[in-house]
Amino acid sequence: MLHQIKTLPSKGWSVFLFQEGCLKDFLRYFCIEMNSAKIFLKIRFFILFEIGLNFLFVFSSWSQVSITPFATGFYGITDIQSAGDDRLFIIEQLGRVKIVDRHGNVNPVPFLDIHLEVAAGGEQGLLGLAFSPNYKNDSCFYVNYTTYGMQSRISRFHVSSTNPDSALASSEELLIVVNQPFVNHNGGCLQFGNDGYLYCALGDGGNGGDPLGYGQNLKDTLGNLLRIDVSPANGYNIPPSNPFINDTAANPLIWAYGLRNPWRFSFDRITHDLWIGDVGQGLWEEIDFQPAKSTGGENYGWRCYEGNHPYNTSGCGGQSNYVMPVYDYAHSPTNGCSVTGGYVYRGGKYAAMFGKYFFADYCQGVLHTLKKDTGFAWTNTIEGDFNDYDFGTFGEDRYGELYLGGFTSGTVYKIIHTDCTPTASIYDKDTMFVCSNSVVLSTPLYDSLSFEWYFNGALVDGADTNFLLTNQSGRYRVRVTTGDGLCTNLSSEVYVYFSLDFTGLPSFICDQYNTVALTGIPAGGTFSGDGIFGNTFYPQTVSEGSHVITYSFNEDYGCPLQKQQSITVTHCGEENSQVIIAPNPTSGSLIAVFSSYESGFAEILIYNALGKLCHEEKLPVTFGTIHHAFQLQNLSSGVYTFQLKSGDADFRQKFIIEKAK
Repeated sequence: MLHQIKTLPSKGWSVFLFQEGCLKDFLRYFCIEMNSAKIFLKIRFFILFEIGLNFLFVFSSWSQVSITPFATGFYGITDIQSAGDDRLFIIEQLGRVKIVDRHGNVNPVPFLDIHLEVAAGGEQGLLGLAFSPNYKNDSCFYVNYTTYGMQSRISRFHVSSTNPDSALASSEELLIVVNQPFVNHNGGCLQFGNDGYLYCALGDGGNGGDPLGYGQNLKDTLGNLLRIDVSPANGYNIPPSNPFINDTAANPLIWAYGLRNPWRFSFDRITHDLWIGDVGQGLWEEIDFQPAKSTGGENYGWRCYEGNHPYNTSGCGGQSNYVMPVYDYAHSPTNGCSVTGGYVYRGGKYAAMFGKYFFADYCQGVLHTLKKDTGFAWTNTIEGDFNDYDFGTFGEDRYGELYLGGFTSGTVYKIIHTDCTPTASIYDKDTMFVCSNSVVLSTPLYDSLSFEWYFNGALVDGADTNFLLTNQSGRYRVRVTTGDGLCTNLSSEVYVYFSLDFTGLPSFICDQYNTVALTGIPAGGTFSGDGIFGNTFYPQTVSEGSHVITYSFNEDYGCPLQKQQSITVTHCGEENSQVIIAPNPTSGSLIAVFSSYESGFAEILIYNALGKLCHEEKLPVTFGTIHHAFQLQNLSSGVYTFQLKSGDADFRQKFIIEKAK
């Protein structure tokens, strides 16, 4: 039936030409297969054209995301990394690392060649690479590979001091050596976190179904995510904040556990959240998520659970005992069979992709994204099907642009979008809290972009880079425009706070007074101190004397801020059940507490001993308890009369001002 097939890679379309007599048979087959829930095609829609005696079917992807070849000629791509410059480093399973420049040209001489040390094939080989966060100064990088002796090795290497494109194979320093019981499930990914520590992924040891029970075994390194401090010139330290460092029954290197084969994981370069693509056993693939504020110790459930589903629950607890994935998908001809974890896109070129976590499947060409919607649920989107069944890894360049590695094809693809609107994003929330005296605001950078910054709606003169240094609280936005001027984007408004405040707390208060409601600026922080419950101060619950009330704000991705105020609690006596003034005697600060039964005004009058009016206030009041503080420091020591007039009420009481001598 099929007469001719032609592929159009630039559009992601496949064109099928059918002879006239075969069209009816094809449509019958297509409808039967679709109605029986089987998949004959992996594309969403087709357009039918009649051309003479032939018919043309055009099958197009349903997304604006596409991929384009960037560099090729590699053998078994297992990882793609950046050293913070314009180069990309392509890791080959056989044991070589090659360099690609910004134009896609491959350096013919490998950056690193340790193929004689590497056992490659199946799931073995040179599997991961990570450059030191201080690479420009220490010239160190780290690799994870398997050996012929059935070991996983994590080693440190140095770069030549005379040639930045050449590593010193002889400089290898073994840091971690793990014996592998089987040849599969080796993990292999290495990444540095924002904390400067090196995170290392190891699978459960292999075979199938975790027969040796490493996934739930805290004593061993297999089936875990490890965290080490590689800042020493030789060897490494165990970070003191590792979750099991004081547990004698656990391995202190472990950061998280319960993983089957965490082939690829990554950190969001803005929020620092951790994303893990954990390869499933036979039915389910999963994406695990760890927020940046985590202190570690998560148990992701394997072998008890595969994805969100029970696998082998012998000796296991219920799901609530484990951190379940934020997304899982079933094995199928369309979904695939082996998840390839990726990155959150934080590049400057495509606003439509910004903030989405990209991942794929090795067995299919479907490219997925995950993102939280406004209701805080995780939304999965199929961004495209590229019919390339070997996406084994992702990469991220210095700008945050994303790449895919075709394992069998030996091709590195760049992920692109048809919408040219650039990213304009200062912060992933609408409020930023700053602990220091100044802050650098920034938006993602890319070639040929221009930038304009706005403060409280006004253009900031001379601010034409992708960052802005400021020490002023206020509203900020940035406009980003492409070099040709055809596409522009204005960011959401971000309010920057350099300080906190709160209102409602007087300097003095009577212990008979029931409650004081406090308001934080900005809202959303927490109050603490004696007598504080929620955002309310209860003076009757504390002793007489001075008390400190603290307002704190601690953003997930910001920093802790605090504002403190003092309040003096005084016993005011029982002179009048409706009106209280305190303290008495006073040095000049006076507080009046009284009940108002209508809206309007209350008049406060102060007379000296000779009956002369010394102070007068007209105070707006509403129904309820009124709490008003005022200062009388301008009055000299002596006996005075306090008068309150409100509606039909007229209250008077003598008090004493005593000034320090």
